[in-house]
Amino acid sequence: KRRKVGGVKAPDARVSPPAAEGPSDSLPEAGAVAEGVKALDAGVSLPKAAEGPAPESEGGASAKVNVEKAKTGRSVCRTCGGGIDKDSVRCGLQGYAGGRSVLLWAHANCFLGKVLVDCVSARRGRCKGTGEAFEIGQIRVGFEVGNHKSWWLPTEAARWTCEVLRLSGSVLTTLRGIEDLDESHRCALLELLKSGQGASNSELKSSKVPTKRKRTAPKKDTAPAPQEVPVTPAASAAPAEAAEPGPVASPEDSDVELTFDDPPPKGRV
Repeated sequence: KRRKVGGVKAPDARVSPPAAEGPSDSLPEAGAVAEGVKALDAGVSLPKAAEGPAPESEGGASAKVNVEKAKTGRSVCRTCGGGIDKDSVRCGLQGYAGGRSVLLWAHANCFLGKVLVDCVSARRGRCKGTGEAFEIGQIRVGFEVGNHKSWWLPTEAARWTCEVLRLSGSVLTTLRGIEDLDESHRCALLELLKSGQGASNSELKSSKVPTKRKRTAPKKDTAPAPQEVPVTPAASAAPAEAAEPGPVASPEDSDVELTFDDPPPKGRV
């Protein structure tokens, strides 16, 4: 209902104001639709809508090693099983536990003690940091936390080992599997992982094709087989019937007795 204000009817307050003039954002105008239909009939291609940014590829440059000081004292080292104290340096790798993706943490010293080096023997696998494929004869560095392991190019691995050494103050003296590499590559690789400077990935490559190492099954602890002892029939303690003793012949007796008589005297027949 309208009220009369000074003899003039006031407009109803519930009436919404008129919509703003201009083209609607939800539906195209009729003229635009008609022009589009004519263009399709004439065989003219319409301009495509601008495409958004391509999604980032999984892995590759997004992969990293989390090196930080522990914010709480609740995390557990997946290598030694001990607790990680608050404000101590910990290293984390992305892995799977319980069917979901989680960060697996380890002490700085446990992380450095598990660093593995290997010479690629087959054309398979990619660097976790760059996504580049490994080449035969190339050296790769492995990081391991718990049951999760990832492989990296030497220059990419040096980024994280240097960060761990800088924050924790630890010392990297040796690497697992370094004795299997060429002598010319051992010192260069160790220096690269400690300081981040030195040889490049192309220089840390062996000209010889590495041979695959055969995995030998662990020997089972088996007790030595018992030696067979020959069994001899035991002599009867007492015979059932004792044999009757017979006459004992003297050694001088014999079946034939020989007697020698004196020769007959001469003249006797």
